Amino acid sequence: MRVFLRGGIFFFLSLASSSSQSENDDLLLAQGFYDPSRQQGYTLLKKEQAVSYPLYLHQDTESAFEAMRLEAKKKGIQLRIISATRSFEQQRKIWESKYTKLKQNSPHLEEEEIVKKILRYSAPPGASRHHWGSDIDITFGNILPQNALENESWKKGEGKRVYEWLNQNAPRFGFCQPYRGSPQNRRPGYSEGHEEESWHWSYKARALSFMRLFETKFPIRGDFSGKKHVQKYVREYFFNVHPDCLD
Repeated sequence: MRVFLRGGIFFFLSLASSSSQSENDDLLLAQGFYDPSRQQGYTLLKKEQAVSYPLYLHQDTESAFEAMRLEAKKKGIQLRIISATRSFEQQRKIWESKYTKLKQNSPHLEEEEIVKKILRYSAPPGASRHHWGSDIDITFGNILPQNALENESWKKGEGKRVYEWLNQNAPRFGFCQPYRGSPQNRRPGYSEGHEEESWHWSYKARALSFMRLFETKFPIRGDFSGKKHVQKYVREYFFNVHPDCLD
C-alpha cells in the first residue's frame, strides 16, 4: 500500500494495480505527492545528522549518508544536512516565495523572465530531485546554513577542504554532485540548466530510478506561478545533470 497526498488529503493506492496505474503511482511519488513522514521506507534523520528538524530521507540514502558522515568525522569534518526530502507542497512554497519576491523587487520583469531567474537555482514543484528521498543539501562545521548554500563558501578555507574530501570520497558511498560546473559545459547536448550547487549531493542508485520515469513522460501537475513557461524549459533543466550522476 502506498500513501499519497493531494490537496491536503491522503489517499491510498494498492500495489496490485495495472502496470499503467503503477507507473502513474510512481510518477506521483516522483513528483512529491506524498508525506515522507508517513511513507514506507523513509526515516527521520537523527539530530546529529541534520541542522533543522524534522527532516526525512529514504532509508537507503540515510544509511549511505551516515556511513559517509562517520568517515568524514574521522578526518575532522562535520557533515550535516540542511535540506532533505521535500513534498510537492514544500517545493511549491519555495518556488512561490521566490516568484513573489522577484515580482515585487523587479516589477519590470515579464513572467517568463522571472521563471528563468528562479530556475537558475530552484526546480519547479514536481520536478525537484528533493522529491525522491535521494538528494541532500549539505553544510559543514560551524558555518551558517545559509552561507553553505553559496558556492564561494566551498572554494576557500574549510569549505574547500570539505569539498575536496567529498569529491574524493562521496562516490565510494554512492553519492554524486548533479549540478557540477556550469550548465553550458555540464552535459553534451544541453545548453541550459540549473547553476552549480556545491552543496547538493545525490544518492545515485535511488535517483537514477526516478530519472528514468521521466524519460517518456513528464507531466506538469498542480498549480503554481509561471507554470506555462516552466513547461517550455523543464526537461532541459531536469536532465542537464553531471555525467557522474548518470549510468
